[in-house]
Amino acid sequence: MAELIDIKDISGNIRFSTSINEGSKRHFLLMKEDYITLKFSLADPIYFQLGDGIDNEIGMFELVDLYKPTYNSTSGGYDYELRLDAYYWKWKNKKFFYTPESTGREASWNLTATLDVHLKVFLDNLKSLGYKYREEDFKYEIDTTVENTSKLVSYDSVNLIDALTQMAETWECEWWITDKTIHFGRCEYSSPVDFKAGDLTDTEDVNVSSMQRSDSQTVFATRVYAFGSTRNIPSTYRKNLIFDVKQANGREISDTARPLDVKYFPSRVVHKEEYSVKESIGSGSFTASYVEWTHDTDIVASLPAGDYKVSSGDGISINVSTVIPSIGSGRSFLPAGDYVLRASYVYKLSGVTKEVSIGNQTVTLSQEQQYEVSAVFAVASSLQIEGNATDLKIRIYAHVPSRESSILNDSFSAYVSYDITLFKGSSADATVTFLSGLNSGKTFSCVYNPDHLIGDSANVIQLPSGVTASLGDRYTIDNIIKGKVPDSYFSKDDKELTLNGVVQKRLMLPEEVPYVDAYRYSPTGERIYIGETHYDDNNNVEMSQEEAVEGIVIFEDEYPKYVGTLSNVTYREEDELDEDDNPTGDKYRIYTFKDAGLKNFTNDFRLDGESFRLIFQTGKLAGLDFELLLQESDDSGTTFEIVRNEDYGPDRYLPDNILFPANSDTYVLYGFDTAYVSEELIPEAEDELLKKAKDYVKKSMIDPSTYDCDMDPEFIYNNGNVITYEVGDKVNLINKAFFPKSRQSRIIGFEWPLDIPYDHPIYTVGETASYSRIGEIESKLDSLTYKGQAYTGSVSGSGGTSIYLIGLNDKTVPTDRNTFSAKRIIDEIERRSLSSIEDDKAEGLITFGKGFVSEGFSAANGGLVVRGGELIEEVEDSLIEELE
Repeated sequence: MAELIDIKDISGNIRFSTSINEGSKRHFLLMKEDYITLKFSLADPIYFQLGDGIDNEIGMFELVDLYKPTYNSTSGGYDYELRLDAYYWKWKNKKFFYTPESTGREASWNLTATLDVHLKVFLDNLKSLGYKYREEDFKYEIDTTVENTSKLVSYDSVNLIDALTQMAETWECEWWITDKTIHFGRCEYSSPVDFKAGDLTDTEDVNVSSMQRSDSQTVFATRVYAFGSTRNIPSTYRKNLIFDVKQANGREISDTARPLDVKYFPSRVVHKEEYSVKESIGSGSFTASYVEWTHDTDIVASLPAGDYKVSSGDGISINVSTVIPSIGSGRSFLPAGDYVLRASYVYKLSGVTKEVSIGNQTVTLSQEQQYEVSAVFAVASSLQIEGNATDLKIRIYAHVPSRESSILNDSFSAYVSYDITLFKGSSADATVTFLSGLNSGKTFSCVYNPDHLIGDSANVIQLPSGVTASLGDRYTIDNIIKGKVPDSYFSKDDKELTLNGVVQKRLMLPEEVPYVDAYRYSPTGERIYIGETHYDDNNNVEMSQEEAVEGIVIFEDEYPKYVGTLSNVTYREEDELDEDDNPTGDKYRIYTFKDAGLKNFTNDFRLDGESFRLIFQTGKLAGLDFELLLQESDDSGTTFEIVRNEDYGPDRYLPDNILFPANSDTYVLYGFDTAYVSEELIPEAEDELLKKAKDYVKKSMIDPSTYDCDMDPEFIYNNGNVITYEVGDKVNLINKAFFPKSRQSRIIGFEWPLDIPYDHPIYTVGETASYSRIGEIESKLDSLTYKGQAYTGSVSGSGGTSIYLIGLNDKTVPTDRNTFSAKRIIDEIERRSLSSIEDDKAEGLITFGKGFVSEGFSAANGGLVVRGGELIEEVEDSLIEELE
């Protein structure tokens, strides 16, 4: 270590030089602090500026907060305890922007994506600031302990350091920085070394002078109720929709307490029976011989018997009027007499014509009374057809007085208009599974309302030929849209209501697993902790109620997921409009895409009060969330339109011509009832939630306390070969006051004097709060251990394999499948080799095959043995010459 430390300004000029004085120290705490303090006193103050720092064998440290000295009234000078933070800690003075390169940079934004996507945005921020590590760009590495899933993070004007911490908390891992690399994962290396605090009766191998414990305030739950997200969870989730046969007539059954409606079924299985007719026509001019007009409009050639609903809008309008002249003389009056206007349905039944009146009106006029006669007939809302009718029509009839005139203005005519639809009840294909009775366990293809009836008569399900059911039989309709069915139809499960209350719409654990316990008991009374081999044995006994400390955990990223792939991505251009809805001259893009894997998808699948939305998983829009409009869907797939938004920056709508979707991008769809995509999506999500809950409980059992170990100076000095440990080194804590045997953990921080590093350095051992209390990091003990020692995980995207690194204090035996760290290599060389440049000592016998030559004096303190006659004679001659 240099005798003087040069503190330089940002231009490289020395602002001040100081020796390393007593009280100066080096301090580090994982994800929290990384700095040195330099202690000195001056007669006159020096004003240090942000960016002043050092770059030497200690490391790169800078002043990131303004510092003022303390005036010493005794000496009349100024005392400094100057804190210089690690080079990356200046990032805390910079905000985290989504688009740091743009002028309208937004500091508050949301992003749902995998960790690497978040970190790419982070690196863009560093690049825009010009931050590098000794002229090299920063990079990131994510180890295999980090779950590769998309997560939502809301950044609200956070600085860059806090953004890293927010990411680590979200993915339940740690971040740390070495040189130019930002690491995410679990900071843990090598095999454990013993940190032992002894007592009066145990002084062997003690290397810790004192060990202080900092207790966590977190309460450990031994029984956890786990819930997932509300996404893609229908309001009827975990509610049973069971029908009862309350009426049975042959193979027709119905539940009169839960009447069905065709709107409860997907539109693709509905069969409508409706007939529409629209007319707008005139009679032509009446004459002395043409005074009667009949006009028939066909509705349908054949019609089954039954009641039909009628929709007629404003009814049937018939108008008789004279011509309105454009020029010349005035308008003529209608001739005096009776005007008979009628409208009716006409059809044939067994060859006999039947007529059903719609409206009938007679108007009598005197001479020069009025120009026109009008009638509007309201059409009844229903029509009953007896038997099987044919040739159903609407007939319009008009009879008017005659007029003898050839003058154009004296002409008059009739005109009729209407828009009428007859419709009967719709039927639907239904899939019925019986839960009781003779058909229990059987599923049938049935028809709802087979006769297309309306009203209460439509509440019928027709079973297949030869199948009947009895009163009281219970059944489900498997293809019904539960979100469309009234809540009152569903049966309530008292157990679920008692457990879940208002969280009913969240994803829950599988029905047979209401909660996850930290441990169970074997039939012999042995406690078996979660994660141990026999934890899930069927004959285990649950913990007692007194032992159960209950807690609730919500995993917002767990929900039924449909992951689709984009194809046929296209766009159209629309005009940008100003505040007054006038075109600005600019254009914007509206993107559409097709998902060939999502077939026959309809708006019926939408959850009440929600819209279809997607979160991109890959591509330029990875992590971004957009509303979707359903365009069309059939057996070839589904086409959506992406609704652009400005959620990711002021005055910038996305997608645009820079950030846009592309073929093969993947996405997660939400806002729909997953049962219509796959009935397995919810059970699969429940199983994933159970795994996550078990991991959470397993990790929450880790002791969250930290231990400050004040190391024995003599042990650390090690006869001049000072022992140092690094953050992440595994430690086996031995202290009878805290542990019956020992506790394995790792170093997460340290502090030592800069002037005498071996003078009681303090190592902080334990778990970071985020890691020990939240459990999303998957345990790697089975696949990444060797005799209890953890292996270094491969870096995400590196493509390489994991190589075990034997650290400085690691006792692992070297093999062809591991390697030494740089410090361990130096240590091995120093211990196993003799130095060619410095004084050194060999502890064992050394044999020189060809002899040795010494230019200086050689001492043989324990005697000298010389063998070989010729050599003895040469030695004797040499000694005689020396004596003479």
